[in-house]
Amino acid sequence: MTVRILLAEDNDNLARLLARFIESRGCEAVTASTGPQTVQQLASGQFDLLFLDLGLPEISGIEILRKIRTSSRLADLPVIIMTGIYKGEKYAQAAVRLGVRHYLEKPFSREAFEAALNDTLASIEASRTKPTLL
Repeated sequence: MTVRILLAEDNDNLARLLARFIESRGCEAVTASTGPQTVQQLASGQFDLLFLDLGLPEISGIEILRKIRTSSRLADLPVIIMTGIYKGEKYAQAAVRLGVRHYLEKPFSREAFEAALNDTLASIEASRTKPTLL
């Protein structure tokens, strides 16, 4: 089963680059460039992972993350933050408290992005293959 990833990023060049990288790993990448587009995609689609820029226009990534964590359907959705605005340990720690797996500060390296993606994909795969009790 293909992993579906929502990539919420308002920089079109970066979004295209990251989407190509995600797709090169055999995953499906869906992009959104604004907060409302991200909310609409989350409401209408089923995603396994969200890459979320905190500086999205119209509805911030912070507000979207708060909504996700209070949603019964999306509360457990793995989220990786990408931000060029909210930098520093206090922001990263606050994000971890909201269940964020990785916190990437822009500009981040290809290696950092790849490590965050690979770690989360491994976790998704482990949860899919976990035996269920009858």
